[in-house]
Amino acid sequence: MDLRGFSVGNRTNLRSLPKYHQLYPLERFILGLINPKNLDDNECFRWCHVRKLNPQKKDPQRIKLTDKEFVKKLDYSGVTFPVQYKDYNKIEKQNQINVNVIVYIGFFYPIHVSKEKNSIYLDLLYIEEGEKSHYVLIQDFDRLKKRKVIIR
Repeated sequence: MDLRGFSVGNRTNLRSLPKYHQLYPLERFILGLINPKNLDDNECFRWCHVRKLNPQKKDPQRIKLTDKEFVKKLDYSGVTFPVQYKDYNKIEKQNQINVNVIVYIGFFYPIHVSKEKNSIYLDLLYIEEGEKSHYVLIQDFDRLKKRKVIIR
């Protein structure tokens, strides 16, 4: 995702909570998103990271046994879950990945644009509704830009 030219807001108080946050069923096809179904943890950020590095054609939103093995290859030492703004740079350095995080507030607004120079980009949509928050993997930012994100 090319976010050059965007400025990043001073948003450092990301709220935590809800695990899997359900979007309408066709989000993968209509919006270009993969929404990990992490029903028993607050690690949606890490599951998005796994899916980015370990893509699946069938049911990419599901966390499979292979994903649970793959996650052991990632370095999240010193990071608490759910992931907060202050941890983005640490995750980038420990995993040699660029992390870009955007929110939708009537328009798309970047809250973190990576300054790292790695070859892999982890592009995430941060969803917040009341006290609930969740990260969703952006597969196709152009497709996402053309649609509105609907949360239920």
